[in-house]
Formats: sequence, C-alpha cells, structure tokens
Amino acid sequence: MDHTQKIQNIYPLSHMQEGMLFHSFLQEEGTAYIEQSVFTIRGQLHLDWFQQSVQSIIDRHDIFRTVFLPHVAGLKEPRQVVLRDRSFQLHAEDLTEMPETDQTAYISQFKERDRQKGFNLQKDMLMRISLFKTAPEQHVCVWSHHHILMDGWCLGIVLQEFMQLYEAIYTGESVPLDPVQPYSAYISWLYDQDKDKAKEYWKNYLTDF
Repeated sequence: MDHTQKIQNIYPLSHMQEGMLFHSFLQEEGTAYIEQSVFTIRGQLHLDWFQQSVQSIIDRHDIFRTVFLPHVAGLKEPRQVVLRDRSFQLHAEDLTEMPETDQTAYISQFKERDRQKGFNLQKDMLMRISLFKTAPEQHVCVWSHHHILMDGWCLGIVLQEFMQLYEAIYTGESVPLDPVQPYSAYISWLYDQDKDKAKEYWKNYLTDF
C-alpha cells in the first residue's frame, strides 16, 4: 500500500509549536502541555450523536487529523502531517450505580490516569473525550488534548461548533458553519513575513521603553 495516499498535507510548524514539540519529547513523563477541560452536561444525551458530532469536527478541521514528526529525512526542521482520515472513538462509562462521592473520586482518578497517559505526537489522535453518566440525565465530560493543537480560546470555538452540530442532528436541519481556514494558511503567511523588517519595526517602536 502507498502510505502517501493517507496524507493530505505536510508543512512546517510554527515557532510556538516547535517549542512545545521539543519540550514534549524532553519530558519523560509525557504530560507536558496536556490540557483537560471538565464540564457537566445536563439533559438527555445520545452517545451516537455525540460521537458523530465530534467526528464532524475532526473531519472539518485539519489540525485534529495532524501528527507531528520531529525528524524527517532530508529536512532540518520538524513537520506536521495532516492525514486524510482519522476515526474518533468516544469513551463512555455508566457510573449511576455509584454513590456521588465515589463518582467524584472515580472521575478524578481517571483524569489523572488520562493525563499521565499523555499523547504520542507522532501517531496518536491528539484529543480524547470521555463521558461519565452520573445520573439518568447527567454526564460529566472529560475533554483532553495536547496544547500543540489549540489553546483555550480555540477550544471555546470548537465546543460551540460541536453544540451546533449536535443540535443539527437533533433537529434534522443543516447547520450554517463558517468556512474553515486551514492552519497551513497561517503557517504559509507566517513564513512569508519579512522578519528583519518586523524586527526593525519593533526596535524603533520600543525605543523609549
């Protein structure tokens, strides 16, 4: 099989991504830059709709199908590789038979194990989502990802899109999401900048500071 057929795009990292990649490989525990968000979802929840909505996010945004290679033959710098397809698998557990205190302890321990697990930047999907049913119409969601993918501000946008997609499945209507600007476009813009000109501008701007 020609494995290049699985690849959609290959391009350099931003300087910030390079720093995170470097420190992630330096830290033996593998927990560097692991981000976790925990929130409670109240109301009836369809796990298959949840799974489908997250998969739509992954299909829509290249960054969620990206792996990071620190060493590429013939190149000095690392590269990020966008795969054409990546399948998401939701982790779900029913804790409704546990007392509330046991539920809290169980989820807390799971979070720590999930953090310690870390991510293999060269092959893993760099996002994991787990749902814990704590009452007939209540779930706790643990959303883990590597910071090299996105920051907290971007996560807010992703969660908003997720809710729109889930609502669209519920209503059976299409959702008018804004067109996606691929991260590769930002990288291209970044590398096209005149660094000497920018350095001179800020040097002059900060003269009196």
